[in-house]
Amino acid sequence: MVADRGNRLPNEGLTALNEAGLMNVSFSGNEESLGLSVGDFASIISKIGEHCLSTAFIYLQHCQQLALLKEHVYDSQRELVEEIIESGEWIGSVTTQKEKGGDLLRVNPPLVYENDMVRVRREAPVVGYAEAAGWFLVTMRTGVDSPENQVSLVAIHKSDLGVSIKGEWNALGMRGTQSLPMNFNVQISKERVIKADFRMIALKTMIPFAHVGWAASWYGGARGVYDRFLDTIKRDRKCYKSELFRNRMASIRLELDQMKAFLDSVTRDLDEARERNVDLSFYGDPTFNIKINNLKIGLAKSSFKVVSELIEYMGLARGYFVEDEHFAERVFRDLKAAALLYHNDRLLEANGKLMLIEGRNLFG
Repeated sequence: MVADRGNRLPNEGLTALNEAGLMNVSFSGNEESLGLSVGDFASIISKIGEHCLSTAFIYLQHCQQLALLKEHVYDSQRELVEEIIESGEWIGSVTTQKEKGGDLLRVNPPLVYENDMVRVRREAPVVGYAEAAGWFLVTMRTGVDSPENQVSLVAIHKSDLGVSIKGEWNALGMRGTQSLPMNFNVQISKERVIKADFRMIALKTMIPFAHVGWAASWYGGARGVYDRFLDTIKRDRKCYKSELFRNRMASIRLELDQMKAFLDSVTRDLDEARERNVDLSFYGDPTFNIKINNLKIGLAKSSFKVVSELIEYMGLARGYFVEDEHFAERVFRDLKAAALLYHNDRLLEANGKLMLIEGRNLFG
C-alpha cells in the first residue's frame, strides 16, 4: 500500500525476500533433482501476489532470469553466472522495443563487435524495477549482418558506463514495479555475450516462467481480495442472509477455483516435461503453446473480472474507496495491466495461427 501511494519500489517486500534467503533459488527438472518445482514457484508467487502484485512481479521476473542463467548458461560461462548470482543483486530483463513491444524472438538493435569488446546500443521503453536491479539481461540482434530473429542475450551491470534511466513511471496500477525507460550505450567484454541458444532459452524457460508467474500473481491478487472480504463477512453476517449475495459469492469462488485448476494443470505439464528432460520440440509444439498462452489470456481476464465483481458486492466504503483492510481498489488498478502486459490480442492472434497446425496432444 505504501509503495503504491508513494509511487515507489516495494522496498519492504524486496528486503523481506532477501532476508528470507529467496534471492538465489534453483529449480528441479532438466537433470536437476533438487530445487523448486514449477508448481512450488507458482505457489510462492501466488502467496506474494495476495499482498502485493508489484512485489510478486519483480520476484517472478528475477526467478525467471535466475533459471535461464543456471539452466542454459552455467556450464559454458560459469564465471559470468557466478559473478551475477553471487553479487546478490536483483536481475532485470530488457526485452521491450518501441517498434515491437515485448516480442522476444525478434530484435532490431545489433551487437557491434569492436576487437575483443562489443558495443551495445539499445533503447528499452519499459524495464521492470530498473532502479533496483544490479544486472540486466538484454536481448540484442546477434550481429550487424544477422536477421532480426537471430537473438543473443547480453549481461550488463548498472555500473557499466553508458547505462541510464530516461524517464518516470506514472501508471494507473502496478506502481511498485517502477518499470522505467532505459538507454544502453555501453562497450563491454565479448565474454558478457551469452553463448547459449536464445530460442531454446525463450521457449524452455523465459516464456513458460513468465506466463506461469504472471498467472499465479494475478490469481493470488484476486484470491487475496476475496479472502479478505470473506473474513469481513464472517465477522458480520448480515449481508450473508441474502440468497442473491450468497449465490454471487459462490460464483466468485467457482471462478477462482477454475483459475487455480488451469494454473495447476499447466504447472504439472511443465514439471513433468522438466522431470523427463524432454527436447525442444515439446516447448515448440502448438498444443503446448496454445495452452500456456490461454493460461495468460484466461487468468488476465478472470482475475480482473473477479475483483471488479467483488468491488460491486463490497460497495463504496469497502471496495471503491482507498482503505487499508481489503485494498480492493489497488488490486483492481493493478489487474487492469494484466491483459495489456504482452497484449492478450497478440496471443489470441498467435493461437489462431497455431490452431491450424496443431497436430498432437501433450506428451503424445
